[in-house]
Amino acid sequence: MRNILLIISGLAVIAIGCKREEVKVYQIPKESAPQVMPHQTAPEWKVTGVTPANWEQMPSTGMRVAQYIVKGKDGSQGEVVVMPMAGMKASKEEILAIWRQQFGQNVKESSRKVKIGGDEGELYDFSGNQPKDSNIPERILVAMLFKDNVNWFFRLSGNNTVVEEAQNDFINYLNSVKLEQSAPGQSSEPKVNPHQMQPERNTTQAEQMPVELPVPENWKQLAPTPMAPLRYEVTSGNSTALITITRLDGDGGGLLPNINRWRGQIKLAPINQADLDKQITKIKTTAGEAIVVDFSGSNASNEPTRIVGIILPAGNHTWFFKMTGQDGAVNAHKDGLIKFVQSFKF
Repeated sequence: MRNILLIISGLAVIAIGCKREEVKVYQIPKESAPQVMPHQTAPEWKVTGVTPANWEQMPSTGMRVAQYIVKGKDGSQGEVVVMPMAGMKASKEEILAIWRQQFGQNVKESSRKVKIGGDEGELYDFSGNQPKDSNIPERILVAMLFKDNVNWFFRLSGNNTVVEEAQNDFINYLNSVKLEQSAPGQSSEPKVNPHQMQPERNTTQAEQMPVELPVPENWKQLAPTPMAPLRYEVTSGNSTALITITRLDGDGGGLLPNINRWRGQIKLAPINQADLDKQITKIKTTAGEAIVVDFSGSNASNEPTRIVGIILPAGNHTWFFKMTGQDGAVNAHKDGLIKFVQSFKF
């Protein structure tokens, strides 16, 4: 199952730094033998299109199959990134929410249809007033196309001036773009490994993921969603909290952008790099050092809400553990979440 912080996280993952990578997460069945989730090798893509002289092509990295530095007339720089995500099941609204969260309540948004190669896609324009030292760009144009079970994302980002200057070139690029899979015949459908393990306790061991996750007995497993494939509910008295777990390739989009994304979810202002050390604590795990944050704010309904998040780089991946909910439940289960993360075994 796939996600986007990415933006995460990516797009937020799928998110601000847009270095968010492919998400690979695995279902942990409650009180039953775990099933290995489908493992998918992403196809390799070649993306070409008409680009102006002030776009400097950069090497493709991770999920970025094409990327360019856009040079503005005033010396500022923007960025164009192209990312495909095969088989992602998230709805359009879930995907758009990732970008909206980066700008908070003052986001300005518009949309229109746009031609992407020979197909019709959608172009979204997000902007907002950002602090000068913020990692969040002032403006983002995102074009989206779903074709042949692949979600395509084309993003232009930067300050207002450089994005305004580049938007016509960006649209011309979208109109001219050609998408080619460089490994013909390679299926984008996942192959299921039917092997199942019989653990002594509630754990998961997945193919090509050498880690064991012991799940506490007082975590109630919830049904997965496209943006949160691993979800658990914890309670204390009448208060509840939700725990989600995701794993991203590489740095998952960066430490500060992910922390600011979490802060935005509970209506807190973003922090800058200089303030980062004041907002984090560090813990030791068997996989290395992890970062812990603990924030209190309010949710969309203006109800008091607290987030405890743990970010753990491990090998070529970064793990994200987030507990969100009422203070009583979060406070009661914070130590348990930390011990859970420290129980990783590679």
